Amino acid sequence: IEYRGPAPDLGGIDGLEVVTHADGRLRCQLQGSPDPVIKALARTHVTNLEMREPSLEELFLRYYRDAG
Repeated sequence: IEYRGPAPDLGGIDGLEVVTHADGRLRCQLQGSPDPVIKALARTHVTNLEMREPSLEELFLRYYRDAG
């Protein structure tokens, strides 16, 4: 998520984890529906939004991180 102005308030969204946040960019991981995120972003000047499915490696690492 790239934005201008104040950072979006994404706190309290179930399944959302902010990975990095710097210079008007947020990189997040989401498990679940993107609908609450999109609704929260409606109050923000979003300049770019990219969504992708996690790679097999990312899924594998997340599975074993959560299991440990």
